[in-house]
Amino acid sequence: MASAASAASERRVLAGDDFRVHVVASKEELTVLAKQLKVGKVSNLHQLCEYDGVGADRSGRGKAKGWSQVEDVKWLKRKGSDILLPMYGFTAPELVKRTPELQGMADSSLKKLLNGALKKVGVWSCLNPGKAAPPAFVERLRDGDSLRGHRAAAAEADLPDFDAMYPTMLPTSDTSELQASCDMRFG
Repeated sequence: MASAASAASERRVLAGDDFRVHVVASKEELTVLAKQLKVGKVSNLHQLCEYDGVGADRSGRGKAKGWSQVEDVKWLKRKGSDILLPMYGFTAPELVKRTPELQGMADSSLKKLLNGALKKVGVWSCLNPGKAAPPAFVERLRDGDSLRGHRAAAAEADLPDFDAMYPTMLPTSDTSELQASCDMRFG
């Protein structure tokens, strides 16, 4: 767990109970966001972001009533479908109750699927079980983006860094370098 001083200076990317990405840079920003979204226990969000400590009996807070760090979201894929289902913010029994697609799945089976103890449960598999890294597209999520509707193909594709590949294509007021590059390439 990061120290309170380092946590205060880091940007936090959260998965909200509204299935949206929320980016905050301070405890104050988080408090304002929580009030706007009518979040019940703001103190739990402060702990989730490590702005406040947790009790001595725990090392940190991994979820807060429908909220989680985006990097901790687990992504389920149903056989025969390309749409991913985000799982976060609640315990396995709560997730089964709240997710119509999972009705009939045993709570213990979902928990084992998410932590990597099971590879598949019926038609479901998890792209990033246990401590596995999240799919590549997660790094590209921005403030306000939806967590719903992402496709497995996008999760498996690691798109190149186009800015690094084509630095002269960045907006600039001096076009001489760009013109020289075009002249060399196209005569």
